[in-house]
Amino acid sequence: FFSGAFSVDSEVSCIGQADGVFLASRYCNIFHRCVSGSRRDFRCPRATNTPYDLWWNQQTQQCDWPCRIQCSGSVYGTSTSSQQVRTENALLFSNECAGYQVNFHAHANTGILNSQAMAYSSISHEPEPTRLAMSKLIENPDPNFICTQAGKFPTRRYCNVYYECSDAGLAPLQTYECVDSFFDRSQGVCMPKDQVPCLGGIFPYDSVPIDRNPDSLQCSTNSGFQLHTSRQFCNIYYLCDGTQTTPTTFRCFDRQTQQEGIYDPFAERCDSRRNSNCQNAILNLSHTQLYRSVSIDHRRLPDLSILPCKYDQQYVIEHEQYCNLYHVCKQGNYHLFACISNGEDNQPTSYFYQPNGQCAAPLPTLCPRTKSVFSYGRLLATANSEIFQPFIMPEQQQQHQQHYNYGSIPIQERVEPIPKCRSTDNYIISHERYCNLFYGCKEGELIL
Repeated sequence: FFSGAFSVDSEVSCIGQADGVFLASRYCNIFHRCVSGSRRDFRCPRATNTPYDLWWNQQTQQCDWPCRIQCSGSVYGTSTSSQQVRTENALLFSNECAGYQVNFHAHANTGILNSQAMAYSSISHEPEPTRLAMSKLIENPDPNFICTQAGKFPTRRYCNVYYECSDAGLAPLQTYECVDSFFDRSQGVCMPKDQVPCLGGIFPYDSVPIDRNPDSLQCSTNSGFQLHTSRQFCNIYYLCDGTQTTPTTFRCFDRQTQQEGIYDPFAERCDSRRNSNCQNAILNLSHTQLYRSVSIDHRRLPDLSILPCKYDQQYVIEHEQYCNLYHVCKQGNYHLFACISNGEDNQPTSYFYQPNGQCAAPLPTLCPRTKSVFSYGRLLATANSEIFQPFIMPEQQQQHQQHYNYGSIPIQERVEPIPKCRSTDNYIISHERYCNLFYGCKEGELIL
């Protein structure tokens, strides 16, 4: 129904948007998809036997007849007004457009996004017998979702998850997963997969950037935005943005069990291993490369900016200054979190990946030049976790050394960077630059 590999002049941004979400454009026949934080532009195909394109329907997430969509924007590729296109379409295709009228009052069948693509409500017909599917309660996978009105609404990312909303401007009351089925937006129920088109992802399968390139893939800087399947592993795929030769590597995994998933190159999404006929191997990363988050006591870091958190607010947002921090608000309870790697190389750095709210590998593509990494040396003294530990030779390892004894001696000089040491601090941290130095702070006295 659509084609990519081109771009349009649009102010629509994928910053802070969920991975895989479809967004309406200022052009009636154009829509955008957010993939790994980057925007991809698509144009609806030409309608049969007409000089005009189909238009994007934000509610059904597909290209549709112009007569069925209310769009006040312009039409890409033609000087003809959107009103004229709709009128001519209704005259040429009376059967397809029959019964579609603008309904400004029936909110249940009306969807608006960015003041565009409000779907028409059709005259009711005798419903055909349908086979409904079951759903179950789950934890909300998108805490930034805000209801626009009361009713049942799909998530921005997953075809099999929907929300139950009570009012506009509030977080959803409940989140449901359709069991072995997809959510039908038009009927507001779970339906068999073969009866509902799916252009999004499938919960609980997701992807996260990793710092590996097992295929040694090199990107072309002349081919634009492209996704590549791994030649060796079913759970790995690559993103080339057209600006650099190094790709961003993604791992497909199950958000609930952390086990490996598979990448479906045809649907461009991660899925269950049982739904794939991929014959390649699985690159097992579930136990070797973990990125976690720890709560930070921001009250001990007064120079670190925080966000307001009201009782009716709920969000998970990347920090505006630091790539390894993010904000969490849930009904008035605010927390600041830091991402950290549990790798075996003693390098704690990890970046927050906004598209799916996960901590990920510290890839340059995930941290813009306008931001930096907050000092793990300072975070160590405030972290509410056992993860942060000074890198000191354990006593049990020293017992196995037959010829050497290890100890530490204080030195008078100071070596940059120098951590703060307040009267309330009590910590021992490794030096950020030198492996054989560490700082100790006790009641305001700093010793190297």
